[in-house]
Amino acid sequence: MRNQQEELDNFTDEDIIDFLENLYSDWNEFIVLSAEDVPIDSVSFVQAFWNDDILHMEIGVLTEENPKLALYESDMPMEDGRKLFLDFFHGKWSGNNDEFSLCEMQP
Repeated sequence: MRNQQEELDNFTDEDIIDFLENLYSDWNEFIVLSAEDVPIDSVSFVQAFWNDDILHMEIGVLTEENPKLALYESDMPMEDGRKLFLDFFHGKWSGNNDEFSLCEMQP
C-alpha cells in the first residue's frame, strides 16, 4: 500500500483507514493498494483520490484480451470506498465491474 508520502509492506485495517482519511486533508493525495500474483480476470489493484467531495476509485483488472491492465473507474461515498479497500485487502472482494466503467484513457 502506498500514497505520496510513504509505502507500507506490512499494514493493518487501521493503516488503510488512516491513508483514506488523509485524502480529506490533501486533495492531491492518492492511495494505492495492490495484490501480488493475481489470476487473469482478477483485480490487481485498487486506488483512490478525493475529487469534488466524492471518492474517485479505480481498479486495475488483468484480462486475456489486455495482458497489461484494464482500468475501471467509479465515484462513490467514502464509506463505500473504505469497505471496498478493506474487502480487497482481506480477499473478500474480487471486483464487481457493474459498479465501474472502463476508463477512456487506458495505459
